[in-house]
Amino acid sequence: MSLSESHLEEHDLLAAFLGSIDRQKTKEQIESFIRAVSDTPALNEELMRLGYRTETVADFARAHGFQFLPEELDAYFERCIQANIPEWSLGKREQHLALHRAGEIAEPLVMDRPHSSVLDAVENVPGFALDRAAILGGTVTVARQFSALHSLTARLREHLECAFESHDLLTVYKSLSLQDISKRVEVAYKALLQDTSIPALMTDLTHELGMNPDDIIFEWPGFRLMFPHKLGGAGFYRDGQTGSVGPHRDTWYGSPQHQLNFWGPLYPLSDCAALHVYPDYFFRSIENNTHGYDVWRNCVGLQLNPLGLQDICVDDPLTPDLDVGDAMIFAAHHLHAGAANAGDQMRVSFEFRILNREDEGAAYAPPNIDYHGIGYIYNGWFRLDGSEVH
Repeated sequence: MSLSESHLEEHDLLAAFLGSIDRQKTKEQIESFIRAVSDTPALNEELMRLGYRTETVADFARAHGFQFLPEELDAYFERCIQANIPEWSLGKREQHLALHRAGEIAEPLVMDRPHSSVLDAVENVPGFALDRAAILGGTVTVARQFSALHSLTARLREHLECAFESHDLLTVYKSLSLQDISKRVEVAYKALLQDTSIPALMTDLTHELGMNPDDIIFEWPGFRLMFPHKLGGAGFYRDGQTGSVGPHRDTWYGSPQHQLNFWGPLYPLSDCAALHVYPDYFFRSIENNTHGYDVWRNCVGLQLNPLGLQDICVDDPLTPDLDVGDAMIFAAHHLHAGAANAGDQMRVSFEFRILNREDEGAAYAPPNIDYHGIGYIYNGWFRLDGSEVH
């Protein structure tokens, strides 16, 4: 090897070494920033209102003392995605990004159309079939006392009551610490995820709703426990802590436009503790922070909640009376929020989602009027035989 070649090789090795140091410093800066945002509610709220665009996030980080460039943040997220997202989901992502690059995914429509409040109550009678087209068109339906719903909610209550032993779920916050409640919620949810009876119960519900099981995939049911508002309105969703969620569409999180949401009480609801739906906004575009939102990046990086950025009138919500064994069924496109729990008891509710393949792309499904993000939620769906959809 000549002297010049030796110097060149040394130069390349030094450059690679210095580059690796720079990348490590950048990685540390980005991860320190992500921890700061996660641990500081005020910082989290400020960033959520600015949005998810990489340039915006990098500028925000620099303003708070963290030094990295937008392209460095992009590269960091991409490495995290490649390392942590399952191969089947990576394939979905590549397909989706290819469609975006080709301009084959339509931009959101801009709409400002009035929509009247429609509430429909249905019961399980022979030959009943859920009017999915009406629900996806904006009707809020209450399914009253379906036997499969009774059985399903009973299973969820069993898991909670087993984990909390003799404690009254509605007043448990008076006798247990937040840490103890958190541990018991985790135990209950883990047992629920392993409950092999859930697919059969969902199949029974599908039959009672008059749907073909072969057309259905579902989200594994979960529960939500919300403390009284006077205690700060915090609570638990599935096995994680959460706060009160303001008015939002599930589609802002990447839920498909043809998704049906099911929500109902696991124990009797106190006054003003139900879910609120705001039908006036069904065909009205809402300014929100989903520009730059990426379903996959949100799983591995900054886990920020989509939210509306304009004043929303919440004076006249749809809040049907619900008994244990009832479920409120509405389109994921509907603007909705959990009401402040003004009583002295916990609000303990269940929720899950259903997709029917006949509804995907149907003319009666609501259009995308204000989701500007990349991707749709592909993970967490199950077939009625209990297998996860990939």
